[in-house]
Amino acid sequence: MPAADPALPDVFTRAMALEKGLSHHQIVRRVRTGVFRRLRTGVYCLDETWQQADRRAQHLLLAKGVYLAFPERCLSHVSAAAWHGLPLPFADTQVWLTGMPKRGTWYDEQVRIQAAPLLRGHVIRANGLKVTSLTRTVADCLRHLSAEDAQIIGDAAVKQNTGLRPKVEALLGTCTGWPFTERARHRLPLLDGRHESPLESVSFVEMREHDLPLPEPQVSILDEKGWVVGRGDFYWQQYAVLGEADGLMKYDVGDQGDGRRALVEEKRREDRLRALGLHVVRWGLAELRSPGWADWLRRELEKGDPGRFRGSVQSSPFL
Repeated sequence: MPAADPALPDVFTRAMALEKGLSHHQIVRRVRTGVFRRLRTGVYCLDETWQQADRRAQHLLLAKGVYLAFPERCLSHVSAAAWHGLPLPFADTQVWLTGMPKRGTWYDEQVRIQAAPLLRGHVIRANGLKVTSLTRTVADCLRHLSAEDAQIIGDAAVKQNTGLRPKVEALLGTCTGWPFTERARHRLPLLDGRHESPLESVSFVEMREHDLPLPEPQVSILDEKGWVVGRGDFYWQQYAVLGEADGLMKYDVGDQGDGRRALVEEKRREDRLRALGLHVVRWGLAELRSPGWADWLRRELEKGDPGRFRGSVQSSPFL
């Protein structure tokens, strides 16, 4: 019976595997047979580890592999956000590192190295990694990412840490002259921790960019007796319209009937909301990405009638 492989870190180099007693031939054979997954030249993880990881955990495995190739740099931007427990953008993304490479900003299909100084207090060290602090991470994402990606990460960050916004503002004040600091200052007040999912964050950006009326996020709807009937992702008071940015995604939970029961319960909730005089609309990512989504939402808003609404609304505190 062949001996079991030695214990290896979740991400390891060829040199680490050799030190643990594997030969070059054994490493090559494990890569060819799919036991090891190559993350970067000479850097691996167990394929089982990769397959069991969700999308954010897979990005972190890849980020660790890239970091081993560039240990003088620091995980930053999207990769630091993932390390801090924040969501990834919808689209696949490179591993981001920051440091002061001689040739400035550099990237390939897998990694982007941003040329920027790492000031005192901007970096934390954990588990053998250097990672930008949560404050620096959000500031960098606001500076460099698209409006949608920055909103996704920023909303989740201020929800996670309610005192974060003034810290980011103060940090940006120390970065005078850095690229895109004015963009970051403009985006910072738009972050809202009441957005509870990336789809809600992106929906807000799309509404703003299409000059749609901006709704209030995460409200509770009460009936005439003051009982809570349900909550909504978005509420337009001037139209008495409630918006749900989910489509069917949150109800797709397998083939054991749970998804169908959730859909039935959601329909009952929606019927109770409509019985109070609200107009309820919902969309998923596919609808949001369609060219006519903004026009569709404008038409739906016009279907609302505040005069029909017999309940009341309870707001969530701004985060």
